[in-house]
Amino acid sequence: MTSFVTPKPRETFPSFLGRVAASRGVSVLEYTRDLGVQFRNILELPDVMREGLLKWANLSVPQMDEMLSWTGIRSGDIKITYRGETFGSRSLRSPTVRGCPVCLRQDMSVDGTAAELMALRGHWQFRDCVTCIEHGHLLVPLWSHDIVKVRLDSAAQFQQLAQRIQSQELDMPRIALAPYDHWLEARLMGQKDQNWIDEFSIDTVTTVSRLLGAKIIGHSLTDLKQDVGLLRTALVAGFSTLQAGPDGFRAALEQLAAGKASAAGELRSVYGDLYTRLGHDLGGQPSFDPFRDIMRAVIMGSWPFPEGEVILGTRFEKRYTHSVTTAAVQVNIRADKMAALLVEAGAIEADDPRPLGRQLFSAEKFAPFLEDVANLVGQSAMRQAIGATRKEFEILVREGLLRPRTQIKELRQPWLIRDGQEFVEKLYDIAVPGVDPADDAWARLVSITVSKRVTLSNLVGAALSGAIQIGLIEGEVGFHAIRALTASVDKWIAEVRLNTEEGQLMAASLSLAEFGRAVGIREMSDLTALISLGIISATEVVNPLSRKRQWRVKKDDIRDFRAKFTTVGMLAEETGQSPNVVGAAIRRAKIAPYSVQNVTFRNLWPRERLMELKY
Repeated sequence: MTSFVTPKPRETFPSFLGRVAASRGVSVLEYTRDLGVQFRNILELPDVMREGLLKWANLSVPQMDEMLSWTGIRSGDIKITYRGETFGSRSLRSPTVRGCPVCLRQDMSVDGTAAELMALRGHWQFRDCVTCIEHGHLLVPLWSHDIVKVRLDSAAQFQQLAQRIQSQELDMPRIALAPYDHWLEARLMGQKDQNWIDEFSIDTVTTVSRLLGAKIIGHSLTDLKQDVGLLRTALVAGFSTLQAGPDGFRAALEQLAAGKASAAGELRSVYGDLYTRLGHDLGGQPSFDPFRDIMRAVIMGSWPFPEGEVILGTRFEKRYTHSVTTAAVQVNIRADKMAALLVEAGAIEADDPRPLGRQLFSAEKFAPFLEDVANLVGQSAMRQAIGATRKEFEILVREGLLRPRTQIKELRQPWLIRDGQEFVEKLYDIAVPGVDPADDAWARLVSITVSKRVTLSNLVGAALSGAIQIGLIEGEVGFHAIRALTASVDKWIAEVRLNTEEGQLMAASLSLAEFGRAVGIREMSDLTALISLGIISATEVVNPLSRKRQWRVKKDDIRDFRAKFTTVGMLAEETGQSPNVVGAAIRRAKIAPYSVQNVTFRNLWPRERLMELKY
């Protein structure tokens, strides 16, 4: 042996102190008394002990500083400064001392006693360091004791344990190193990468990895404490998730939450100790805030908690998420009807297989929608609110002037009074008040639609554009009180016919019914057949007033038709004979009516065939 003991790489201060004492043939208790301190206080690292070791063990200041960095120096009541970072004291101070038996056996490769040669490494004391990266060996329990001075007397413990270590009794099968092992080794050596997890302290990352990993592999923290293999499996699983960044952590939480109903008091069953530790034991540590924030957001997005709920130490002043069930309760409607309404509104998917209590949507985004649903009324209440008769209401709905808020037939209350009131208010804003009920110059809108063959929607549009004058009958309220000045309606109709392409076409043509009457063909089926077979030319237009599609026959087409064909009525008009006389003459001449493509027109003949008809 040399006259001075040299610290081994990563050796802790108590371990080195014990080896120095053993090299001098005394116990560590006697040696510390000689230094003027009590051994049980050595982790307080009193100045007199540091100065004594610097002198008696021939240590340099850098050697002392390196050793202390691997030992950890108390920083407050429950914190320890270790490797340049702050750790919770429980992560470094445990009654159980662990180590790598292969490393300890290598310590004995030179002459000397176990008390002089075997050294405790500083990383072994870190709770979440579970693997010797040099040998791929799990760290195994060496001894355990609640009395500090007994636990820290490593020289005495190694002297008793040496035979078991040398005989490989404590050895375990070697394992393949994982990314977690390499990351922890690099961080303990002060190396960082430009990634999310390296924004946090070692203790923060390993704590979250352990808590999350325990839930992922389905074991409790108690299980992990009793089995180093399980602890490593949990750390590797949790760390692998955190390596994917915030999105990876969020996705893991969402996967754990998927399909599980929970109240605030039951979140521990979903997230295990990760939830309780982040919310309580670690609640005052800002380094865990980003993880809390992500978990809180996932929780509020995964369960329909009401306002006032406290999640991870934060009380929420508003609801973030609704389920179909909670929304149905809020608006007092059956859950199945609420689900149908939400599908229609795009809040949930129609094919979502989850129970209604787990089908969620944004409470804030759909708050106005739920408020409207709560105020939906039936047809009777809607008609009463807007002052419309049943017939008026039916026309307003049929022409799209009033639209129900839902097309769900099973819902008998699809109307929102506000919609109807806003519609009527627009008309009231432009109407002349105080119209005399006895004044025939004014007529109800629905009556005008019949007499003038215009749609109600066209009338309303004309009124809103100022094309016609509307007024309010004195003594009446609502839509039923609205009248239109008939003279303004007539003027508007004339302008529409004159100024629109459709109106101009209609003015220069006949409707199909008018054409039929003019030529003596009464059956509408015959007239439409003549069009489909190309016997007469017709143009389909949309009536600008009634908005109905109809066939129109131009005057030139009528003239062409008359030149080629004739009917009993046309011959009677042309010859001055009565229709009966003309019909009898045709029957005597046995001239068959016009037939084409197996279609026979009973009152139509080619004109040339009746030119010589005798009356």
